[in-house]
Amino acid sequence: MLIRERVQSVIIPARATWSGGRLLVADSVGAAWLDGTALPMQGKVRAVALSPSGDHALVVREHPRTVLVWSGSAAPVELTDTGGVDCLDATFVVREAEPLVAVLYKHEVVLHRPDGSLVTSQALGGFAAASIHPVAGGTALAVFGAEFGESRDTVIVFAMNELPVDGAGMGRRMRFTEGLADSAHLLACGPAGAAEVIVYRDGDDEEPLDEDDGRAIVPREWAFTGFYIATLRGERRQRIAATTAAARDAWIAASERHIVVASNHAIDVISRIDSSCERLELQWLSVTATGDRLLAKAPDGTLHLLEL
Repeated sequence: MLIRERVQSVIIPARATWSGGRLLVADSVGAAWLDGTALPMQGKVRAVALSPSGDHALVVREHPRTVLVWSGSAAPVELTDTGGVDCLDATFVVREAEPLVAVLYKHEVVLHRPDGSLVTSQALGGFAAASIHPVAGGTALAVFGAEFGESRDTVIVFAMNELPVDGAGMGRRMRFTEGLADSAHLLACGPAGAAEVIVYRDGDDEEPLDEDDGRAIVPREWAFTGFYIATLRGERRQRIAATTAAARDAWIAASERHIVVASNHAIDVISRIDSSCERLELQWLSVTATGDRLLAKAPDGTLHLLEL
């Protein structure tokens, strides 16, 4: 049984997130509020995020495409790419207890401290990224996209403590064998506790690879459609039959008892014990990096925090 708590908001938000007991909301016009206090910014909001502790907040603006980071009462720090390339996504991660801002570009992930100083960048090589999701409490990052020349989805997950810091190895290409990696006709990935991830894959069209295929990522789950729980190193812990389908790069998460999937302004709750499914008429807004709490919006605009 899910525990639901109503959350007070100054507006009916278009985007919102909750972490560390704090609430960050944004409307569809170009304004954002942190715990009811307006943040000094202008421009339509593309994404919002809070650090796991709630001490830092970020907003990705649509035009111009920049990342604004707030820490306490200080003025926001603006993160932009000097090459003029628009970022695709941004979120918070944690490395050795230090919060970092992960900014996604098509071919790399760039890590900054909240004060704007550069930590490192991670080249993605022959991989075109589309979105990122913090997992394992923010200590790892799931990158969703596709290999060049492939129509199949690809997800790679790597731990923050494996990355070089302070510019060492800047731009180093990620080797897909360093963490969890999967490739399929359709994929989605999300948090599942402090040290694991959940993956949904649709493998109905898969056939065994030829020896000369040359694919960078070789899935371990041939022809499997459903959910699985895995460690950050890729070890599969549990398979769960798919009683509902997930969309491409859909929001998903898992607790010890449930799997939750965003689906057309509703949320499907699947039991990890018997695969039974319940649908909640709520719109998914965000989930914590451990997957234990989910923020959603009811049809009347009220916010609800679900403890999974």
